[in-house]
Amino acid sequence: MSLNLVSEQLLAANGLNHQDLFAILGQLAERRLDYGDLYFQSSYHESWVLEDRHH
Repeated sequence: MSLNLVSEQLLAANGLNHQDLFAILGQLAERRLDYGDLYFQSSYHESWVLEDRHH
């Protein structure tokens, strides 16, 4: 997945940008942690319904 696609579909779609991520990682660094990860998940759901319109 390209960086532009991730930026559009995960970050911008949820009101985030790269600076927000850097700020969060900066907060982790201030706490003197050895490691920190950010995980993102995207899901898509589609359903179809058939209706019987016999009266």
